[in-house]
Amino acid sequence: MNHRKTLLSAGLAIAGVVMAMAPVAQAGLPKALDHASPDSAIVIATPKLDQLDANLSQLAAMVGWNEMTTPREGLAAIGLRDGLNMDGSAAIILAEANIDEEEPAAVVILPISNYDTLLGAFNVNEGVGGAPDSMVIQGETVFARDLGNGFAAFGPIADLVAGVSEHGGNLAAFTQRLGATCLDALDGCDIIVVGNVAKLEPLIDEGLSQIPENQEMQIDEAELEALKDSVDMLAMGLRAGALGAGLEFALRFKDETPFAGLMTGKGDSSKLLKSLPAGQMVAAFAMDYAHPGMKAMNEMNMQEQAQMGGNDIGMVLAEAFKTATGNAGVIQFNPAGLMGGGMLANTVVFYETGAPGKLMDAVTAALDSVAVPGLTMSVNENATSVDGSKVHEWSADIAPQGMAGAQMMQASTMLFGAQGIGGYMAANDNGVYFTMSRNVGLMGSALAADGANSLASDAMLRQVADQLPDNRVAEGYLNALPVLQQLMPMAAMMGLPMQGINLPRELPPVGGSVEADNASLRFTAYVPTPVIKLSAQIAEKAAALLPEAGGGAVDQQRSTTPPF
Repeated sequence: MNHRKTLLSAGLAIAGVVMAMAPVAQAGLPKALDHASPDSAIVIATPKLDQLDANLSQLAAMVGWNEMTTPREGLAAIGLRDGLNMDGSAAIILAEANIDEEEPAAVVILPISNYDTLLGAFNVNEGVGGAPDSMVIQGETVFARDLGNGFAAFGPIADLVAGVSEHGGNLAAFTQRLGATCLDALDGCDIIVVGNVAKLEPLIDEGLSQIPENQEMQIDEAELEALKDSVDMLAMGLRAGALGAGLEFALRFKDETPFAGLMTGKGDSSKLLKSLPAGQMVAAFAMDYAHPGMKAMNEMNMQEQAQMGGNDIGMVLAEAFKTATGNAGVIQFNPAGLMGGGMLANTVVFYETGAPGKLMDAVTAALDSVAVPGLTMSVNENATSVDGSKVHEWSADIAPQGMAGAQMMQASTMLFGAQGIGGYMAANDNGVYFTMSRNVGLMGSALAADGANSLASDAMLRQVADQLPDNRVAEGYLNALPVLQQLMPMAAMMGLPMQGINLPRELPPVGGSVEADNASLRFTAYVPTPVIKLSAQIAEKAAALLPEAGGGAVDQQRSTTPPF
């Protein structure tokens, strides 16, 4: 066994528990970052070791990961126990992006109550003339130094440990370079990761080189380089609690770049969920087009399409919807969906606008003008009515052309049902609604949606939405329960029975959001604990049944160890 980076490995193991981080009441960045330079390639930190330890244990107990090693246990296993201040913050500093090297340029900052007591379990060689102390931990030499302010520095390279500033003073620099949105993303996280993009460029380039070439999705290298050069700092935060686990990822753009200008302004996508009908949701989304950055990007997209010329459906519809100030949609569960009834048949899409009639007229004209070979679109105005509201009927007919045409027809039936591609279009005072099927009841529930009787009032969705930031420009939710209710009986018929897995009556969705403000772009994802637990159970059962997994029962170690 290679113990070359014993202390660093112990710290990275703590940071690697990416789906088991718990919220901590904190103000600002962890104090351990005061000893880290903002020019470091990567800094991984936790604001409070004991809170991380306690919540890891709590989450492990809830989802059945009985073999999880907590930070306290990991540090004690290498002899660091007495003299450690578990109430303090800790950090791992990687000066350069050389994580894969045998001896990375890394320093671990640990909170201490007594330096001598902490090293009491080792035979310490005291440093002379400012050199750090040294000791052997599990067969490898580790250097250490008391920073004199409740922290100690450890690492495999003497010069790096000796170079850590005793006086600190770097928190202010980190705070300034990260900016308000990145700091908000990190606040309340048990593990944070801060990266300097200029120093991470070799790792980023290596990662991008691994992306396989795809003829259908060409990456513009010039745009990619411009984006990379525009980012100053990146931040990641990991949190969890009794309700679930979350991940934060944020980019801080350089103030002088065009991207910084786009990432400025307040968003409120959540209000759009109040205009979607209540019901058993499979997926839902909302986007606030009124956000300055969203408006600017939509305009740039339309300009690019205009320069390309043509009369394709994307350009035509983009022009028709340019007056919309928001967009939201929901896919409701269709019991016959996977059996050919149309997985998208119970879909409602909403466009917020101050001029609903004008938008309906524009969409009607746009659909009638679509000129795409093999595709005919049309609108039958005032085809029916719902509770006194006039309803248009829209349709799309695909003319099969060879094998590809036949495949498109088959896909159309699977997605929209035997009735084909089409639905209704109607408006109320808030905006314009579209359904993906000719379902009067579905359109009626859409037009009647309001705050108290809408998707926004769904208790399971609210449980997740409350974990997302307020200033969001876009958000989305995915509920796996309706799909599992159909897939599990089908799996049993295919020889993959899932005995022992009892689906709950309700399951909160997985949620995510986007925030764009303060020259920063922030992504938040949240996975509720019941979803984590159910996913682990299904994965364990499937692994035991599939031939490539070896079949048979899963051993105890595999069933009780978390998947990281």
